[in-house]
Amino acid sequence: MDRLKHNMKRTIFLTTLFSIGVSLNPAFSGEKWKFKIVINSENPTRKIDRKFLSDLFLKKSSQWKDGEPAIPVDLPMESPTRKDFSDEVLDRSVDAVKNYWQQMIFSGRELPPPELKTDQAVIKYVINNKNAVGYVSDGTEVSGAKVLQIGE
Repeated sequence: MDRLKHNMKRTIFLTTLFSIGVSLNPAFSGEKWKFKIVINSENPTRKIDRKFLSDLFLKKSSQWKDGEPAIPVDLPMESPTRKDFSDEVLDRSVDAVKNYWQQMIFSGRELPPPELKTDQAVIKYVINNKNAVGYVSDGTEVSGAKVLQIGE
């Protein structure tokens, strides 16, 4: 009987813990992302998982799934949208990402994505570059670009 009680308590504990984790994750909680991931309308991609998106922006991956080169673009470091993107997708603070790029540059391995000054500049860049990927604030008008769904 004690073993049964223990297993029930453990199950309740694990279920509660899982529920808390799910509710804090925007992908599961129904909470809206504070940004949109945008690509060129000719890009066949419709959904992107967070890990692959992170790899594109940290240049750990340099190609789309179809083999085409991927060209990520960032917003300026002081942008609140960049902070949200860095925290939620890259799982690093903007300062940690800056340090990452300093190490990559110093070692001669890679350069960071270009920074564009505004959401509108990102949209324009994506529209004019078939393989580009960027992010903009959730309220930005994205006419001419495609918005990707973010999955796990």
